[in-house]
Amino acid sequence: MPIDSNNLEYNPTVEFSSGLPPETILSTEQMLQPTHEGAVDKVVSSPDWILGVLLLILTLLAWVRVYHLKRLNQLFQAFLYKLHVYTILRSNDSLITRISMGLNAVFVLSMSLFLYQIMQYYKVEMPYADTVSSFLIILGVVFIIYPLKSLGLRLIGWVFNDSEKFKEYIFNVFLINKILGLALVPIVTLVAYMTSGQGMLFKLGAMLVIVLYIYRLIRGYSIGRAVANLSQFYIFLYLCTLEILPLIVVTRYVSNELGG
Repeated sequence: MPIDSNNLEYNPTVEFSSGLPPETILSTEQMLQPTHEGAVDKVVSSPDWILGVLLLILTLLAWVRVYHLKRLNQLFQAFLYKLHVYTILRSNDSLITRISMGLNAVFVLSMSLFLYQIMQYYKVEMPYADTVSSFLIILGVVFIIYPLKSLGLRLIGWVFNDSEKFKEYIFNVFLINKILGLALVPIVTLVAYMTSGQGMLFKLGAMLVIVLYIYRLIRGYSIGRAVANLSQFYIFLYLCTLEILPLIVVTRYVSNELGG
């Protein structure tokens, strides 16, 4: 005899072959199971314009690598050994000046992008960021601060009548910035396109900044000790006012923003 489906009725008291009532089976299947034991890094989407900045950085690096590899090696040697610093300063090589401008541009772009990514990741608000892109503000500050610092150092060298030593210190400041800019390029690239592990990359980048900053202070102190008419007190005073104090102010501002 054929079964009429219209005559079939649902009986909630009837159990399935598994022995569990239907509502129990549904609730078990609908439960979401965790896929990670620990906290998952938050992912910050990168704006499209970051690709343009990275392409500009890579173009500058390719130009330096193809046409000025020998001078690039000289700068690496100067970073490691002070003797090569004296050689470069006395040579007055125009190609060194040209490659320095290219690597300074890489530092400005990569450092600005690194700071922008950190502020986006930790949601740090900047003044005037509602009308102008935060990256442009950071780029302008990084671009201006070191020429102003160089001018201030030249004035100090003129006051102490030892322009050569201050010229050497300025060269070391920009030299270490060049190395830092190169080291930050892979970090900002990975941060822009990785979907996890961004926090670890920021910690690695911050460690690089701190280590190279300390290295710069050590070199500056050694250069100051070589100046005959410059006392240890003036060296310490300079390091506190023009090197350490601005870092403390920036750190205090960022920590307040994160805490708020």
